[in-house]
Parts: sequence; structure tokens; C-alpha cells
Amino acid sequence: MSKAIERLYVIGAGASAAAPYRLPTLKTLTWQLARTFGRSNRRLFEHTVYECFGVKLRKGSNVDFEELLNRLDPSPFEYLTGLPIGGADAQAQKARRLALTGLRIFIRKRCLACAKREGSYDRLVASLNAHTAIVSFNWDVLLEMALRRAGQRFDYLPSTSATDATVLLKPHGSINWFALLDRELLSVDLNANVDVLGHDLSHYLLYLKNPIGRMDLGRSSPFVKSALSRLPAIVPPGATRLLSVGGAPRDGFVDGGHARASCAGPAQRVRCQETSSRRWLKI
Repeated sequence: MSKAIERLYVIGAGASAAAPYRLPTLKTLTWQLARTFGRSNRRLFEHTVYECFGVKLRKGSNVDFEELLNRLDPSPFEYLTGLPIGGADAQAQKARRLALTGLRIFIRKRCLACAKREGSYDRLVASLNAHTAIVSFNWDVLLEMALRRAGQRFDYLPSTSATDATVLLKPHGSINWFALLDRELLSVDLNANVDVLGHDLSHYLLYLKNPIGRMDLGRSSPFVKSALSRLPAIVPPGATRLLSVGGAPRDGFVDGGHARASCAGPAQRVRCQETSSRRWLKI
């Protein structure tokens, strides 16, 4: 980075749980998320919770979402892969995918509901200057919405290309991040509602500039569309703390790019080209 950071704000779940946002904490998220599922999915989810905790999921049961995903984490059992004992299609893993799939839908809907409400995040944004940065451990995009309301630019990784932008680090990922799972013939239309994490396409992570907007790739190449994950790139709260990109990267280069971005490593810039009416970034 070309500018010195003199003040660092660290944001946790409490900031988003306060009025007027009132997003659930990890203690209440499991119950509220279950209520959004259809009957069959909710039955599967509630049964899995009972298998994990020995309690029936109901209002006030306070089943911690972090601990639930921790208990459903399949990585400690990778050595059993290929054995006829359920594997990736076991009920617990179906419930885990269901939880992570529903997570973005649920949080995005709650962020949409308070898209125009000003609150503590707006007061924080008003206090920022060129020498402040923010670390947020939240998946939600309430802070990004406050920055947009104030007309303030932000970068998810430190960069020398936009020194007037607020540095917003999200080590647990975000519901508006989406991973690319392949690296062949990528060409991203940056005039659409997407940009490249860290201004470096070799990280293979895109984000929605309007974080509660639709996925609009504009005139990006069809290879981008085919390589794009359908699930948000987040770090599920579990024992491994690994970035979940919503699919299997095609090769080690892509996997390494995801790892660099999730560790907030130094961005290596790639060439941006100006066309007559659109800005593109190619690799």
C-alpha cells in the first residue's frame, strides 16, 4: 500500500445486530435460517441439528450456527473418502450445503430490507479519512451499503491503484464474493456489476459492486460465466477456517489464487485495457 494506516477499526457481529439492522447473531441464526426453508429441507435441517446437539430446534433454543457448521465439517473424515459409508451425500453434508446455500439468500434479503436505513455504520463511514482501514468479520454487506450511500470508494484488498479508497478487509469472506473455478480465456467486463478482488484477476475472485444487486456480468466472456461459482465465497465458521468457494477449482493455479486473496496477500496487478465503450480486465 502507498498510504500509511494510522487507525484501524475492527467490526464484529454486534455492529450488525444492533438497531436499525437487527441481523441475527450466530446464537439465533440457526433458528431464523431454518424458518426460511421449505418443509422437506426444514425437516432434514432440524433432524440434523437434533443429531448434532440432541435438542429440537425451536425459538429460543440458541443452537450456535458456528458450532453447527463445525460439527458438520467433513474435513476430519477425508481419509474415509471412497468408502461406502455415506460420503459427500450423507445427510449431514446435505444439511451443511443447505445451510451455506440459504445463508446468502437470507442475509441478502435482510440487507435489502434495511438498504436505506442510516445507522451506526453511516456514522463510522463519516469518521473515515485517507489513513483509516476497516477489518470486518461479518458476511453481511451493511458496511458496503453505508459506504455507497456516502459515495465512498472501497477496496477489499490493499492496493496502490486506488489510494482514495477505504481499505475494507473481510477475512471471513462476504455474501457478494464469487469465485472463479477456472482460468482459461477469462475476460471480465468491469462496467457490469462486477469487479475483481484486489484489482488482480489471478486471485480468481469477483465481487458485486452493488452488493445487494443482481449478478450482472455484462459482456464478460462466456468462459467467465461457465467458471463462476453459484455460491458465495465465504469462510464458514468451523475448525478448518478455509475459504469455501462453492465448488472445486479446476487446477492448482486457481486454488492458489483463492488462497492468496483469502489471506489478504499483496495484489499483483495485471493489465487493464480501455476499449471505446467498455473497460475490460483480461488474463
